[in-house]
Amino acid sequence: MRNKLFKVFVLALLAVVLGTSLTQEALAQKKNKIGFLPFTGESRYVLTNDGVIAQLKKEGIDEQNTVFDFRNAEGKKEKVTEITKEFIEKGMDIIVTYGTSAVGGAYKETKDIPIVFGMVYDPVGAGVAKSIERSGTNVTGASNFVAMKSVVQIVRRVASGKKIGVLYTEGERNSVIQFEGLKNTEGELGVTIIGVNVTTPEEVGGATLSLIQQGVDSLFVSGSSVVDKNFNAFVETAIAHRVPTVTHLPDKVEKGVLLSLSADAFTLGELAGKQISQILKGTKPTDIPIEILKNYDITINLKTAKAIGKTIPAGLLKIAKKVIE
Repeated sequence: MRNKLFKVFVLALLAVVLGTSLTQEALAQKKNKIGFLPFTGESRYVLTNDGVIAQLKKEGIDEQNTVFDFRNAEGKKEKVTEITKEFIEKGMDIIVTYGTSAVGGAYKETKDIPIVFGMVYDPVGAGVAKSIERSGTNVTGASNFVAMKSVVQIVRRVASGKKIGVLYTEGERNSVIQFEGLKNTEGELGVTIIGVNVTTPEEVGGATLSLIQQGVDSLFVSGSSVVDKNFNAFVETAIAHRVPTVTHLPDKVEKGVLLSLSADAFTLGELAGKQISQILKGTKPTDIPIEILKNYDITINLKTAKAIGKTIPAGLLKIAKKVIE
């Protein structure tokens, strides 16, 4: 009798243990899975990601109920493809990308898994969305778009802005869109835009010098990853010839560019985080409008200003979000 009762007890205990294990396994299987894919490890992408994670925690989405898989394409388009395929195999619920090359590469690999980008200059021009209001695809996100008209107007506060040189890369849609945006200001603002297409990092220094020799009074650096790989050559050449530089990427000001007009990276991340939450609750990406900030931030490098002999107007310094001294 005792043996029989003992066996019953053991079986009951085993059932409870197995039941608990199965329940825990089931809960683990129900965890949301999010893959994060920045094109590079640049600070603007890090800040955007910080904004995403902060917002997700506010939405109650963290490591307790979600699997976060962080990767880095290291500036290689082929690695974007490789990582995206891994995410597909792992059954990610959402893929979060930072950078035009990252979202473009991910979109080529999947039209089913929702993709949310945290920083893409022109998603429509990049071919991942049909419109800002409704993407018509499995993609949505927050754009760091900055009107090139505003860029010309801000650079005119420290230079004549009559002849602006641009470094861009034809193989990178984001970079081309910015160059084209500047070209479109020629008639309205009476400026001349001269562009040089750089295809390898080794060309950056020579291309910058070429623009200076053509008499440009300022230089705009686009979001070209090719230029970024030899960014010191661009900055050093511009400073040596005392030419003001401007960009829409604030982290480049840390590296010596004179000033930037940009969308706040952390805020873009927060907006993307809200979109991720909506998708996890059942909303389709195409039904979530792409976010574009209306207000821009100004960052100024006074060290560069001193090196090129330029005085930054007090009014501009007053409204700058960040001043590097």
